[in-house]
This record gives sequence, structure tokens and C-alpha cells, in this order.
Amino acid sequence: MRRVLLTLGLGWALLVCPMGLGARQIQLSQMQQLKTRQKADWRALKFSQAAQKASMRRTNIPRAQRVAIKHQMARARRELREKQRDERQQMKDQARPMRAGR
Repeated sequence: MRRVLLTLGLGWALLVCPMGLGARQIQLSQMQQLKTRQKADWRALKFSQAAQKASMRRTNIPRAQRVAIKHQMARARRELREKQRDERQQMKDQARPMRAGR
């Protein structure tokens, strides 16, 4: 009986308390959201490039064109990596003045 009352009391306290379960859920920080989005972008690029490689295997493409496509894919990976690095650095730079103001 004591356990039942204790469980009901805790449940009631969580519902009534302003810091109930809903308030305790932690929001993702902006940096975590950025990293999640960047991972999705990276996966999308990898998927599209894998599909492009698979289509090249199925068709008869001249060697020069294959080399050009490989270079273009490597350039796209490099540009995405640099863009993501710049976004992370920009996020850090924006957070720096807010920390200094505390």
C-alpha cells in the first residue's frame, strides 16, 4: 500500500510541478543541430556519389570522362568539408561574444 501511495504521490508531483517531464526535456543546442544537419548533408553527398559510381560501372564511358567525373566528385567532397568547417567556426565565433559578456 505504501508503494502505491508513494508512486501516486510522485506521479502527481510530476504532473503538478512546473518542472515536470515536459520541462525537463533538453533541447538540442545550436551546435548539435548544426552537426546533425551536416551529417545528413554528408550522407546525402555520399549516397549521390555512390549512385553516380554505380551508374558509371554500368555504362561504357571513356576514361577521360571517368577521370573528370572522379575529380568533380572529389571537388564536391572538399567543398562540402570546407563549407561545414566554416559554418562550425562561424557558430563558435558567434558564441564567443556571448560568453565574454557573462
